[in-house]
Amino acid sequence: MARYAVDHALAAVEVVPRWFPRLRATRSTIAAEALVFVEFNLEQVMQSNEKESTTVVAAVLSPQSAWNAARVTEFLHTAQLPLRVATLDRDGFPHITSLWFRYAAGRIFCCTQQNAVIARHLRYNAQVGFELAVNQPPYHGLSGHGAAVVVTQDAIALLDQLARHYLEDRNPGLRKWLLSRVATEVVIEITPLHITSWDFTRRMTSAD
Repeated sequence: MARYAVDHALAAVEVVPRWFPRLRATRSTIAAEALVFVEFNLEQVMQSNEKESTTVVAAVLSPQSAWNAARVTEFLHTAQLPLRVATLDRDGFPHITSLWFRYAAGRIFCCTQQNAVIARHLRYNAQVGFELAVNQPPYHGLSGHGAAVVVTQDAIALLDQLARHYLEDRNPGLRKWLLSRVATEVVIEITPLHITSWDFTRRMTSAD
């Protein structure tokens, strides 16, 4: 991954401390994790140790989170749900995009077309919000914000990972169509700077 991607992500971190005081203490951890990614390709990053991912989550997890870092990490690894990503347009209005994603080495990876709205937004504003949550009761999930970069490398590796995770052995036609567009796909790499979670399972099932 290009050094530009790391520099761009860390530059975006500088705008956040006024919203998230703990970030200053975790910035060095985020920087170290980002630098690790430069040395490996995406396929290797996807094989990262879950314990390492949990350590990164713990550094940015809200004290008010319903789940601990291990549970948040497990949900990020296993959920077959789209990630809702909020970006800002040039007028400051939010735009939400739902994307398939994979989580590894403390970062969230998505794919999109290079001219998609979300990719255009991220080229001039790296700040994002995100949510991963179920749509049916009992409601539970997580949300957060972070810094994102658009990277033109490794899209084929990520698309393959996404297809395997979300489609498994189903819908080979959709898998073929997704991989046919790889020439114009880009990777969105999100470094979470704050995560929290909620879980209303006990509250919503207590009457049963």
